[in-house]
Amino acid sequence: MSHPIPILRDMSGSAQTIDGFGYDDRYDDGWETGISDHEVGPGESERQHIPPRLDEMAPSPVLAVFLSHVETERLTAYDRVVVLRARQRMASHYAAQVYTDMVAVRDAYAEERPRWGDVSHAESAAAEVRSALHLTRRAANTELSLALDLHERLPQVLDMLDAGLIDVRRAKTIDRGTYHLSITTARTVVARIARKPRAGSLRCTGS
Repeated sequence: MSHPIPILRDMSGSAQTIDGFGYDDRYDDGWETGISDHEVGPGESERQHIPPRLDEMAPSPVLAVFLSHVETERLTAYDRVVVLRARQRMASHYAAQVYTDMVAVRDAYAEERPRWGDVSHAESAAAEVRSALHLTRRAANTELSLALDLHERLPQVLDMLDAGLIDVRRAKTIDRGTYHLSITTARTVVARIARKPRAGSLRCTGS
């Protein structure tokens, strides 16, 4: 019995499996994904294995493809925790992208209707966010406000979220906790948080 393992193919057609990070810890737009059968030995047919360094892997299309093939019920208890954290890193990454897209909507209004003023641009963007994500007016305003704050006041927090180092809850906590500070001081506090070893990290630290 076998189970599918994602592989990578470069532009020349040569294939590399994700197992063991055979792709040299990188990816680019030239990669495309495929499926390879990985034979398992006697007594292993019900167990699925994950790469030994999966807990160190940053969010990427490669990680997303691998996780889409994971069958959680076939993993060991510890591997399930590793996969859980990997999925959360991807969720954090996508959340950062959503916030970036919200800011991009505001910027589009600013470019197309420069005479409206910043308040009108933000209000129009919030209306678009509300419609697109099926939010209440209050929720849309809150989410766009956070997106703008991370983008303009705390870009390092947005970067940490994008890299999967923190989740949305931590990003909101940092944002609220530094709101009363000047931009310079707030960014200094964030820099100190970022320097702490594995502070708030979504990567595994042990069994």
